[in-house]
Amino acid sequence: MLDKVDGTNPLVNTHVVKSMIIGNPGAWIPFPSHSLLVYLGPKVLMLALDCRAERKLHQVCTKETYAKTFGEVRKMKGIEQLVLLLGVPIGTSTLSQFLLSQ
Repeated sequence: MLDKVDGTNPLVNTHVVKSMIIGNPGAWIPFPSHSLLVYLGPKVLMLALDCRAERKLHQVCTKETYAKTFGEVRKMKGIEQLVLLLGVPIGTSTLSQFLLSQ
């Protein structure tokens, strides 16, 4: 289903919000991810990576979503800093204990 406001057309720049990057439906949530790539200043971008649908125990997002999202980042010229916003804790005491036990 495709609606006018929150469409799911995966082609870049087809969403009403031009900074939206539509990903693939996930294994757990059958809807595509909606990541944002926004300009914060002359040499700074912020990427808010939506990984709710694709996240698994050992995976934050799929290789396809990663390639598509960072392909858009690479198109931006003159960027020196990328602020990455994840909805996934990547450094917790539980994660540290898991890594140390391996």
